[in-house]
Amino acid sequence: MSSISTGYTVFEKDQVLTEKQLNSVSSYLDDQERLTRVSLSGVGISCGLQVSLAANRVTVSRGIGVTTDGDLARMSANTVYDRFKEYDLAAPDYVPFGVGPARMPLFELVREGAQATGNVYPLGEFASRTQRTLGTMVATLLMESYEADEDLCSGTDCDNLGKTVVNTPKVLLLDRSNVSRLKETFTTPDRAARLLTPVVADRPSITAAASLNDLAVVYRTACNGIHAKLVAALPRIYTHGSGFLADLFPQGDPTSLWLEKLASLQVSFAGMGTGIQYYYDFLKDVVETYEAFRERLFGETTVCCPDVGVFPKHLLLGGVAASTPEDRTGYYPAPAASMTTEQLRHARFLAQKLHTLITMFVLPTGTLPVRVTPSLFEDQSLEERAIPYYYDANIHRTWSYARGKRGAEATCYSYNAAQYNAQGAAASPLTAQLGRFPFFRVEGHLGGNVETVMTALQAEIRNRNLPFIVRSIMLGTDRTRLPRKRKRYTDMHRLHHMVRQELSHQMDDVISFSSTFKNQVFTAVDLGQVRDIPEDGQGTPARTVKETATQKNTAVNAKATGAKSQLVKPYADYQTNKAVLKADMRDAMQAAGEFKYELGNAVKTEFVTPFDAYIGNPHHWWLDWLDEEISLWEGGEDDKLLFNKFLTDNPGAEHFAGVVRGGTFVLVYDLTNTVVADFMLSYHCPEPVEQVVDEKPLPRPDIKPGWIVTNGIKVLPPVQKYVRERLDIFRQEAVDPRVKEIVKPTEDYFRGIKESFEIIVKRPALTADPIKIPTNYLEMNLRELEMTSERVDFVRNQLLEPGITETVKTRLRADLTLAQQELAAAISTTARTVSTSGQDVAVGSVEYKALTEAGQKMMKLDSSRLKTAKNGLLRVSTSGKPMLASVITNMMTMKGV
Repeated sequence: MSSISTGYTVFEKDQVLTEKQLNSVSSYLDDQERLTRVSLSGVGISCGLQVSLAANRVTVSRGIGVTTDGDLARMSANTVYDRFKEYDLAAPDYVPFGVGPARMPLFELVREGAQATGNVYPLGEFASRTQRTLGTMVATLLMESYEADEDLCSGTDCDNLGKTVVNTPKVLLLDRSNVSRLKETFTTPDRAARLLTPVVADRPSITAAASLNDLAVVYRTACNGIHAKLVAALPRIYTHGSGFLADLFPQGDPTSLWLEKLASLQVSFAGMGTGIQYYYDFLKDVVETYEAFRERLFGETTVCCPDVGVFPKHLLLGGVAASTPEDRTGYYPAPAASMTTEQLRHARFLAQKLHTLITMFVLPTGTLPVRVTPSLFEDQSLEERAIPYYYDANIHRTWSYARGKRGAEATCYSYNAAQYNAQGAAASPLTAQLGRFPFFRVEGHLGGNVETVMTALQAEIRNRNLPFIVRSIMLGTDRTRLPRKRKRYTDMHRLHHMVRQELSHQMDDVISFSSTFKNQVFTAVDLGQVRDIPEDGQGTPARTVKETATQKNTAVNAKATGAKSQLVKPYADYQTNKAVLKADMRDAMQAAGEFKYELGNAVKTEFVTPFDAYIGNPHHWWLDWLDEEISLWEGGEDDKLLFNKFLTDNPGAEHFAGVVRGGTFVLVYDLTNTVVADFMLSYHCPEPVEQVVDEKPLPRPDIKPGWIVTNGIKVLPPVQKYVRERLDIFRQEAVDPRVKEIVKPTEDYFRGIKESFEIIVKRPALTADPIKIPTNYLEMNLRELEMTSERVDFVRNQLLEPGITETVKTRLRADLTLAQQELAAAISTTARTVSTSGQDVAVGSVEYKALTEAGQKMMKLDSSRLKTAKNGLLRVSTSGKPMLASVITNMMTMKGV
């Protein structure tokens, strides 16, 4: 079809026809038929015509193809070839093979059972005769065309005048090295796609970041990697695709503009952290559009008006034994018959979109409203997703190929939808049905105050019933810089509240008991049971008993009331005034202890008093311990609001400029409370609920009667006063009269001895009744022994009282030592009194009972005072009194002594 017939002869009646007129018709029809095949159907191998080798036989399957000259190469059935011969210079010339001596070596295959002229050989001898391996050869189908002149004209007859056009399909073998001379070189979109470099967007790997700069370094590294790949890949687009892209760029190759714009953005973000995530998103958009463009080109082999000279009479069928696409002529449909022309249109649209993305990227600045835009996620193409807010609003015209075909560009969802008068649901996306959207873009928050942004987003989520949550994380390592203290209430806080309530009620008991104690002291003084002097109170010598009671009661009431006022406050207020509370509780405890101690001589504790319970209660320690535990726990909870800890706990966090349905949108803010980045979790991860708990007073359990609170102590006369008064009474009522009564008989006794002595001198012998100790004197000894023993018991019981201080214990131990010394002396005195009776002890006598009672009292002595008593007993005279000696020995050796 190097020359196309444009017309033909129209015959008329009785016209004499010439050969040119007749040939014009056939030429026109033949050219039109060829043009129809080439321009409206396509060229190349349409189907079949596969080559295989088995048992030294080559088979070509049935199939059909069209050459660029419009020849229809068809095999109606599988054809087997078992012989070959050389395709020599006698065959017609075909320029792609080479002309004359320059023709490439070719071997014609001979069909099984067909007659053939010339030197024909079995394929089994192919290697030996050609020095080539059959399996490495490539087959080509040649439509051999030539004109045969069979003119047999004589001088008188020329009936067979004319030529015959012969079109014979032949299968030839050629060396693989010569395939490139016959392979088509159409500049198709598919070929361009295979020459484009794949580009993969780097993913920032964020494991920790203490500042915006740390975060920016990670994103900048990924951005620089993507930038380098784009710089290498973008120039290839126009270089290899100008054949189908040139009309889109009237100014010529746009590559230099693209690279200049990309370089400018790289420089801008080299020293800027704010917005670098959106710069990364932009580069990712460019990569995705580039890859979508490249993907649309694959398989698009449509050729409009192919060059006749590409493969005018041949079709490469592939390797005899093993074939590759490079060994075989492809099929190139004409646009009218192509199934992939829509791919090319889409690819051309994406090339324009790529240009628009690069030239219309603008990072918004200033304070912007926060908006939520429904969108599809990244598993769908960029065209189907909402338009990011970092592009000029006019980009909606070249955003979606599908919408562009329908003239529905204004239905694109976008943050900037109002600027291009969006139509349909895009005009108010959150009021339309959201079911088909798995993702929501969140934009306008960058650079805003985190509290303001959080409030706006939470209101939007609540008012629009949106299916995601939002939370904020601080970019830093110092949890004390967190902008707001979370209100948390846990079981530890509840236990802390219970302890405070217990101590609060205990303060009530302390206050009540203190007043009652003071009143009891005043009553005892007024009744004369206690003298209003320092000695009776065992207090400060400068204060009387009433003064001590008044002063200590005032101190206890003041400090306990102050402590209670702090204990009943909520936990947050308690934390603020904790130092005041501790001081009041400590002072209240000190005053209560001093109150009881300084009136110790006049006090008898019947059971544990509120003073004792408070002083011995360890629960006030729990407040500090619980505070420490709560502080440690809250520190850990606060750490979860810091970026690094958050990433550790949620390793799937990643930036997508929005959040999936059911996920968590995470605002990242810096130390100035400015939002500088955002991330997404694909799952629900809310902040701990901020609880505002009303710590109501806990009522006192109705178990302890009020009587128990106020009656745990008695005010009694001091022991010293009691002993002193009893001894004075005893001395006045019993001792002094008896002494006088006893002294007179004694005097008479010694007077009688004197007189008797004088008689003894004169008389040889004297018999008289033994002198007997007066019973009243022995009874006096026994009463003193009993009183001293009771004092020992009393002091010892005081030592066993709970809650007494070490100072009180020291004083009581000294009193006990003194009382035991007096008891040891009374025991010795009783024994000496019995010894002076002048006669031995009889069992059952008053003397015997007195010694037995004294022996029992010895068991109340400690080792030192027992030794003193024994030494006293050893000095008692037992001469001539074996029974007395035996009783004293038993006293010193009885069990327990």
